[in-house]
Amino acid sequence: MGYAKIHISWWFCVAGFLIHQVVEKLLDWHWKFADNHLDCLLCMPILLGGMLLERRFLFKKQAWIFPLFDTVAIVVLLAVFCEEGFPRWYSGFTYDYWDYCCYAIGGTYFYWIINQPFVKRR
Repeated sequence: MGYAKIHISWWFCVAGFLIHQVVEKLLDWHWKFADNHLDCLLCMPILLGGMLLERRFLFKKQAWIFPLFDTVAIVVLLAVFCEEGFPRWYSGFTYDYWDYCCYAIGGTYFYWIINQPFVKRR
């Protein structure tokens, strides 16, 4: 069986996130949109993609995908948790209603692009 596989665009999301962190934190370069919204936009594809990899590895089924209901539930719960909870518990976080749109776009991207079964072709 080997290792679990995932769509190549998941790796682009991970790379984009890491590059932005290096540019923002180490090089001290700032782009307002990316600094404010890129983490929320890439959160769902990266997190759900990691969960998809884990489930494919554990279940040993490369064709396993997240059902729509599970994807929507995780996106909604995490968005509410991050946007409502974190700003109340930690002063370093701020509420931004646009982040809900970013979570939704990221979740949609995950579901339609990354959440694809890998099947052997003969």
